[in-house]
Amino acid sequence: MYMLIPYAIIGAIAFLLLGPGVLRPWFKSIRAGAPVSIRRIGNIWFRRLNSNAIVDAYVMAVSAGMEIDFNDIESHAATGGRVQRTVLAAVAAHKAGLHYDHRMAIAADMAGRDAIAEVNELIAAQRAGTTELRPDTNADAMIGAAGTASSPVGAPGIVQIDGRTVSAVAKDGPIPKGSAIRVVQSSGGIAVVERIPNSEKG
Repeated sequence: MYMLIPYAIIGAIAFLLLGPGVLRPWFKSIRAGAPVSIRRIGNIWFRRLNSNAIVDAYVMAVSAGMEIDFNDIESHAATGGRVQRTVLAAVAAHKAGLHYDHRMAIAADMAGRDAIAEVNELIAAQRAGTTELRPDTNADAMIGAAGTASSPVGAPGIVQIDGRTVSAVAKDGPIPKGSAIRVVQSSGGIAVVERIPNSEKG
């Protein structure tokens, strides 16, 4: 019996060390029905990433009925990204029926933008009716023209081009209100726009 004491001590020490960063998020994922293997959580913890934040974000997404790749959350965390905010943004967009997924939220965060603020703007625009598509017969003639986003442009929004209010959709993810934009193509009378980088302004 005395021979078991050292093993018990080692087990207790291991529990104290691994409990907060490995066992706690593992139990949480099991209880939430979004199981993540203890081996994977241990690997995350050994890499000195915030295993609790990563698992919490994944549990949040699964609980909201969303299919989010755990690898995306882990990779985003490894780059110093705000994993919980991006998942919160994606969940809010999902509930609002917006075309704004988790990878768009990650792209916004990596570009230094606040994904939650972007989604809130898109929701506000949706409620204000500025996301209704209104085809413009002159959309083809606007290709190459520059303007300003009068509302957040996602799927879709409104832009101002040469004094004309035009319905538009973003080519590569949501564009914040007030951004300089450029028409790159048209589709059925709807302008498809991209954000003009700061380096090209002026």
